Order: sequence, then structure tokens, then C-alpha cells
Amino acid sequence: MRIKAEADLSNVCPYGLKESKCRHCPPQEAPCVKACPKGAIYEIAEGILAIDHELCDGCGKCVEACPYGAIEMVHGAAAKCDLCLKLYEEPQCVLAGLARIEYDERELERIWDVIGWAFFKDGEYKVEVPEIRLWEAEILKEVVDRYAQLRGEFSWEEILDGIQYERGEFDKSTVERILRWIKLSYEGFGPLDLLRDENIEEIAVVGLRKPIRVYIRGKGWLKTNLAFWKDEYFRNVVNRLAGSLGRRLTKKTPRVNAILPDGSRLHAVVPPISNVHSLTIRRFNVRPFTPWDLIERGTAKPEELAAIWWAIDQEMNVVIAGNTGSGKTTTLNAILAFVPPWERIVIVEETPEIRDFHEHSIRLVPDENTSMQELVYDTLRMRPDRIVVGEVRRPEEMRALFDTMLAGQGKGSFATMHGRTSEETIRRIRSMGIPEEDLDALDVLIVQRRRGSGKAEERRIVEILFRNDEPPKEEIDERASVLRKIREYDLRSYAEAVERWRERRG
Repeated sequence: MRIKAEADLSNVCPYGLKESKCRHCPPQEAPCVKACPKGAIYEIAEGILAIDHELCDGCGKCVEACPYGAIEMVHGAAAKCDLCLKLYEEPQCVLAGLARIEYDERELERIWDVIGWAFFKDGEYKVEVPEIRLWEAEILKEVVDRYAQLRGEFSWEEILDGIQYERGEFDKSTVERILRWIKLSYEGFGPLDLLRDENIEEIAVVGLRKPIRVYIRGKGWLKTNLAFWKDEYFRNVVNRLAGSLGRRLTKKTPRVNAILPDGSRLHAVVPPISNVHSLTIRRFNVRPFTPWDLIERGTAKPEELAAIWWAIDQEMNVVIAGNTGSGKTTTLNAILAFVPPWERIVIVEETPEIRDFHEHSIRLVPDENTSMQELVYDTLRMRPDRIVVGEVRRPEEMRALFDTMLAGQGKGSFATMHGRTSEETIRRIRSMGIPEEDLDALDVLIVQRRRGSGKAEERRIVEILFRNDEPPKEEIDERASVLRKIREYDLRSYAEAVERWRERRG
């Protein structure tokens, strides 16, 4: 480790140093030790050299020997940075904010071994990590070990107080840092807790000691400056995430799928059924897009959204098709802003992804005992104004969706499915057992495509097929003009702006 000076240290340094260039060389290899004829430079603590000023005769040979210029002559004696060697107090220059402690790779790995996860200097997506000293990490480990031995009988704070009673009190900032790191790493989810940016859509771990990756809107996959470091810690974090749902990652069950309490989707797998430790979290709590987002990002033109808005007002059934990752659910989320806020909506999703703002809404999620098909049929008994079905994948789900459309209850149904073109989508619907005469229940088919990757990636509506009535041109023009003026990024606010237009229009 070494002190990295950010400013003149002489006012706070007990040795009068203006800067610190000391690399804290291994004692057995340090040129200054070998050059000193009096043996005044010695190892005062593990890996740290200090100068005994009673033995130093000011010959200056250590100054000449140091290749870094880290030793100075001050008042006739040699002086160098020794981190002040107060084990439980930081150097004054660090406390004053004039310098910071830097660790070499070996020392950082010792810290990462203790906390279970790593923080690198660089990353394509870099997050700020709280500071921690090497010796603080060792104290942290002792607190955690004692906590485990005592089976939670005492709190973290009480155990840390006990260690201070044995060794002497630590600096207040040190105590705060240790407790913060304990709660981040052992009560929270470690590096995952630092990835809270609302623009992060997915988080992916692709092996231990490798950078965690995040998928950022408009930027694609980026490497972070964070990583899981140890197998045991990785498993513990996954189990803390999914544990409340009764799922656990163990040697007998090396694979976990779970929907987290906030609606995010988690998948984790470890060797031997995978070659690396893998974790994928598809975030649910990112800010949902509004129609204005779709316009601003080039996903849809105002005229296209105007046509969809008209269809929703006409109480039509709408299906959004697209290839994987094309943003079908994002678009479905956005167009719900055109549904009046007071209407009753029933949502059926295998994986909760719809961010509905309507106060009179219900979400149904299938489980081991209840299929998605059964829940779609249940909506017929719940008197909904609108029915929203997450992605339809299986023939029985498609049959249930069309039965709700044909039943004519409510004011229209919405769903998503896989399909690259309108023709391909219709063929898939037929292949799932829907007869030609029932296809008329589908009023509007929207096709969305994803092209490119990373910064060049785009998601666009490429086709809107009206199978029955089409919107009049004057309606499209009027509504498109309105949509250009509603520049809201909050779904509820957007819906309220749409409703104010309805009221003015009469």
C-alpha cells in the first residue's frame, strides 16, 4: 500500500513531507534498507518500513538509494511516509482529505477475499464504491465470524463493541465504514446493491472474478467495475435474493428461477450444470416508457401511436408481435397510457413485467397449481374493462385469449407474442389451433422489430395491420398533433394529459 498525495501534506504530516512517493517496498527487497549503514530503517509492522530517528545519522545514503525519490532529508534526518503506523487511526493527511491510501493488487485481493466481491479501478460502467482499509476488512471478517459463531445472539454493533473493548477504541469514521460494509455485503446484496440506475434493464454475472455486466438503455451491454469473487458469497447473495420465495441454490439444486418481490426476474446457475457461475436479473423496477419515450427514441411515429390510440378508444383487441428483445412489452406498457385512468384492468402474466398505474387493476400470476390458461379464463368472471395478457406462447393460452376476445366482455384485450411479420404472426396463430372464422376477433396487429446491437441497436414499430375498421385520416392527424405536445415521462402524468384532451374535445 502507499499514500497517494492529492496536495501539499507538510501542514499535517508529522515528518513535514510535502508529498508521498513511498511504494512501501517489501522489507527484504527495499533499496533503502540495504543502503542504510546504521540499520535505522526497519519493519515496524507487516510490510511497512519506518525510520528510527535515534539511529539515523543523516548520511543520506537511503535518499540516494530510493529509486522513487520517496525519502527526504528534513531537519538533518531522513523522513519517509510510514502511514503514521497508528493501526486503528488513519494518517492525518488522509483524514484531512489531502491524500488517499492506495493498495496494490495483492492487498486488494486480500480485501476481496474477505468481503466476497471485488471492485476494480476501471469499468465501461463505473459505480462509486465505499472506501475500506485492509485492516478494516480484517476486523470486518472477525465481526462476521463471531456473529456466525454466536448464531445472531448479538448484533453487528455489539460484536464490534466487544472487539473494541479488547483492542482499544477505533476512530468513529472507521466504525461507520466497517458497519456500512457489513450491512452492504452481509445484509444486502453486495455489488448488486450498487447497480440501482433506473436505466439498467438487465444485470448479468458471467463467472467469478469477471466484471458484472449491465444492459443500459441505448448503450447495450457494458462491463462494470464490480465482480463476485468467491463461490460461497455468490451462493449466499442468490439465496438472500430468492430465499424469501422458498428457493435456494445448493449442490443438489444448482439452478434457481424466481420472481423477486419487486417483479424482477432472476435466474442463477452454478457448476456442475454450467461452466461458470451465472446470474441474470431482468429488472422490473426500471422506469416504464411512455408514448413520448417511444416517439423520442424512434420506436414509433406520432401517426402510428395516434392510430393505436384511436383503436383503444374504439375498444378494439390489440396484439403486439415482434422478435426477441424487440420491446413488445415496453410498447404495451406505454400504450396503456391511452386507457382511461378509471377503467378496471386485469393483467395476466407469467413473468410480471407490466407497470400498470391504474388504481382499479388486478394482476394474476400463474403458479405450479394454476396455469396461465386458467387465469385468462378467470378474467371473464372479473368484469374487467380491459384484459392484458403477457406473452402468449402456447396453444392453450392462445385459445383462452381468443375466447376472451370472442366473448365480447369489456372494452378490448391486449397481448404480446413472437412474430417477425404480420404474415408470420397470423400463421403462428393459426398453427395454435385458432380457426379462420375466429381470427376476426383480432382487430389490430402491431409488429415491432429489433435491429443492430449496442449503441446502434434500434427497436421500431414496422407494421400496424387493421384487420377490420381503419382510423379516418383526420383522426390520425388530430391525435398525432396532440401526441407531439404531450412530453411526459411518467405514465400516470401522460394518461392524465390524454384525459384532459378528451375532456376538452367533449
